[in-house]
Amino acid sequence: MGLTFTTEQKQTVSQRLIHMVNLLQMNRQDLLVYLEEQSMENPLLEVDDAIYSYMPSHTEENWIEQLEGRRESLRDELMEQLILESCDPEEMGIMEDMIYSLDENGFLGEDVSSIAERCGAAVETVRKCLRRIQSLEPAGIGAGGLKECLLIQLRRLPERNSTAEEIVEKYLDLVAKNHMASIAGKIGCSAAQVRKACALIRTLNPRPVNGFYEEENVKYILPDFMIRRTDGGLVIETADYSQDFVGVSKVYQEMSSLSQNDASYIRTKTREAEEVIRMIGNRKQTLQNIMEHIAGRQKDFFMKGQRYLEPLSMRDVADQMGIHESTVSRAVSGKYFQCEWGVFPVKYLFVRGTDRGQVSVEEVKERIWQLIRSEDKRKPFSDMKLQRFLAEEGYQISRRTVAKYRAQMNLKDASGRKNLS
Repeated sequence: MGLTFTTEQKQTVSQRLIHMVNLLQMNRQDLLVYLEEQSMENPLLEVDDAIYSYMPSHTEENWIEQLEGRRESLRDELMEQLILESCDPEEMGIMEDMIYSLDENGFLGEDVSSIAERCGAAVETVRKCLRRIQSLEPAGIGAGGLKECLLIQLRRLPERNSTAEEIVEKYLDLVAKNHMASIAGKIGCSAAQVRKACALIRTLNPRPVNGFYEEENVKYILPDFMIRRTDGGLVIETADYSQDFVGVSKVYQEMSSLSQNDASYIRTKTREAEEVIRMIGNRKQTLQNIMEHIAGRQKDFFMKGQRYLEPLSMRDVADQMGIHESTVSRAVSGKYFQCEWGVFPVKYLFVRGTDRGQVSVEEVKERIWQLIRSEDKRKPFSDMKLQRFLAEEGYQISRRTVAKYRAQMNLKDASGRKNLS
């Protein structure tokens, strides 16, 4: 009996933990759906209809902004996959750099030696990091180009197809021209085998980012936090009042003449309802604590403006709060905050640093923008000259990185900015 009791206790704790993790990841809309489902399954859990009054309609612009095109970014998705693994801090920094260097197709155009030089790491370490990036979803991410992208997908299949792999490696141009007989002659197999292999190749995704974004992901945003600056500092409010609208029904509990089975059922459902209410409270407090810590670390952003973001990682927050990094990741996933500057995903406050974390990327971008704005349009600054100016000011980044940041800000290169009129 003792062994049986211990096993059941562990299962209950495990289920409760899984339940809590799922709750932590929910945003306000998800939480409302969850409570509706729970109340339908459990007659002892009452959800007051007034709960809908704190979920504003999409016409109330002071609470909601329709963020056209703002979707969960592929970079965030990839970083979350990495965070759930155990990564060496140096390797995590290198992989983050790689993820932010992916182009619009999901490819990584730089070679490992360039990345190693920029990150100050060994080439073999960078190769290891690249293999890890290429093991993530969607398949083909981090490839150097089309050929490698297709090969990565082929090598992940349950059954390897050596013919298809050889065709991709050597004769991809002939596939585009539909020269099956020529391919068959070159690799020494039947035309039927080649047709079958080419049919498989055509099922692969030539651009890893294809299908990652779906139209239904574009939606109205309900901020999970409201952050105001005051003379006394920041005021952070969690826009979650769900706990105020849920309770345990007294109707069933006060019923008389219940059978033993009915009474047992009501006791069970009462405990389940109380557990849901308790976990909702724990969720709110956890989110509040994490958001207060993040906002405290980025106080200058809220007090002075967007250019004052400081380098900050989820690991920094987790270490200082004494919690697991995955808890921070789940807590901020899909959450938004509203402040004086607008509505932002909480992840916006996590800033990758340059020069070993001493300077934020946003600060470097701001300085690049200022330099370009002040330049003589008849003789605009090249990326190399911008890099030299930045180096003189203490921003130690490469010319390639300058070009990347400039492109991310939709600023043209020197020739595109030149104006002779």
